[in-house]
Amino acid sequence: MASPRTRRVLKEVRTQDENNLCFECGAFNPQWVSVTYGIWICLECSGKHRGLGVHLSFVRSVTMDKWKDIELEKMKAGGNGKFRKFLEQQDDYDGCWTLQEKYNSRAAALFRDQVLTIAEGKVWSLETSPAKDWTPPQPKTGLSSAHRSSAGPSQNSGPPPDRAFEDWLSNDINSYQGGGGYSNQENRYVGFGNTVTPQKKEDDFFNNAMTSIYSGWSSFTVGATKFATVAKENTTKLANQATHKAAELGQTLNENVIKPTHEKVKDGKLLDEVTSGITELASKVGGRPLPL
Repeated sequence: MASPRTRRVLKEVRTQDENNLCFECGAFNPQWVSVTYGIWICLECSGKHRGLGVHLSFVRSVTMDKWKDIELEKMKAGGNGKFRKFLEQQDDYDGCWTLQEKYNSRAAALFRDQVLTIAEGKVWSLETSPAKDWTPPQPKTGLSSAHRSSAGPSQNSGPPPDRAFEDWLSNDINSYQGGGGYSNQENRYVGFGNTVTPQKKEDDFFNNAMTSIYSGWSSFTVGATKFATVAKENTTKLANQATHKAAELGQTLNENVIKPTHEKVKDGKLLDEVTSGITELASKVGGRPLPL
């Protein structure tokens, strides 16, 4: 995480020299930088710069990474506008460069050296720059050693360009790794906007608690399912028993009440019984029979 001082310095630098736009694509408000040139780039272009290698472009996050003082000085020495104008003034400049061609060019090598020299508090000049004789690394042709030997000795007494580039790259990477101290596989991305944070004990406690909750909920679900099944079976049995009892009650009512009454009506006895019952009731109430 960037310190308050780092944020303050970067905030001041952002307002200068076209730094509020991505140097590569022009996207607004970039949050990543290439410290090597002091330029500001967007998230997508930062991934492309990582593909170049740290010897050509060292990428940092404005907010997520820790910064060294020399890196902040490089941001002050470089800048989007300064880099663009510097490239356009060079003899080997080509507006149609690919990303690889641009940052492997002599012009980019000179600007890298200029930014580093100024950041260290020194005076830079083209005549004394070690990058003035820079030549882009040539792709290996894959020729056999016998074939290369038959081609004769090189005109340059120094090491071949490929070997010189590989030596320089190895030294640059070793110096970077020595400064960062990242030696194991887990920390290999530290310094590229990816900070490895060890898992805390609180996380283990939380995971264990959630596991217990899920286990308890599973047990509750199984129990509720069993309870619902038993309730359904008991309800079915109760409904069957109620139906059976209702049928028995209906049969009893039919035989003891409805059927005898129907027979009395059919035989004419029901009216006589009703009349006799009324007469008897009246006698009890009035003491004498009522005339019919």
